[in-house]
Amino acid sequence: MSKFLAPIHGWLFNKILILETIEKELVIELESKPLIEKHNFLLEEYGQYIPDQPLAEIIDQSNIHGWLQKRITIAETRQAAFVNELVLDNRSAIEAIMNVYRKVGISVAKEANLQLDDPTEIFNALNNVLLEGMPCDRVNVVIEQNNQKINWKTQNCVHKTNWETGGTDVGYFYKFREAFTGGFVQTVNDDFNYNYTFEEEQLHEITRK
Repeated sequence: MSKFLAPIHGWLFNKILILETIEKELVIELESKPLIEKHNFLLEEYGQYIPDQPLAEIIDQSNIHGWLQKRITIAETRQAAFVNELVLDNRSAIEAIMNVYRKVGISVAKEANLQLDDPTEIFNALNNVLLEGMPCDRVNVVIEQNNQKINWKTQNCVHKTNWETGGTDVGYFYKFREAFTGGFVQTVNDDFNYNYTFEEEQLHEITRK
C-alpha cells in the first residue's frame, strides 16, 4: 500500500466495497430486463462501481479523505435510487431486499471466519464491516457492555441525506441494515441475537441467548 495510505483507509474502503456487493446482489436477485436497464442508467447518473483494483492504484492520493467520502456518497445514493426503483416496480420487493442484505451479512461473516464468544468482540467485528460514514463521524455510542450483552445507540444518522437524495426514505435503510446485522451476528456465533428498536432514538443490542 502507498506510504500515503494508512490501514484505516483500507478498512473504510472494504466497508464501501461490501455496500456495493449488496447492490450487485440486488441486481442478480431481482433480475429483470427493465430493472437492469434502470440500474445501468443509475450507474451513469450517480457513478460507476469502484474498479476491481488495489486501493492505492485508484484513490486520489492528494485528497484521500475526500475521495473516500465521495465514494460513500456515490454508493449510498445510487443504492437508494435503485431501491426506490425496485419498490416502485413492486412493493413486495422490500422483503426480497431485506433477504439480500441478510444473505450478504451471513456471507461476510463466513468469509471473516471469526470465532467470537464475547458480545463486545462481536460488536467490534460488526464495526469492521458495516459502513457508518467516516471514522470521524463517531456514529455509535456504547451504553452498556458485559460478557452477556452489549447495548449501543446511534447518536447521529449519516445516511439520511444520501438515501433521500436517491429518492428513498432512510427508514428503509434501517430495516435493511437490521437484516444485515442479524445475519452477521448469528453467523459469527449462533448463541447471540441482535435486537434493534427505533422509537425516539436508535437502540441496538447484541445479547447472549
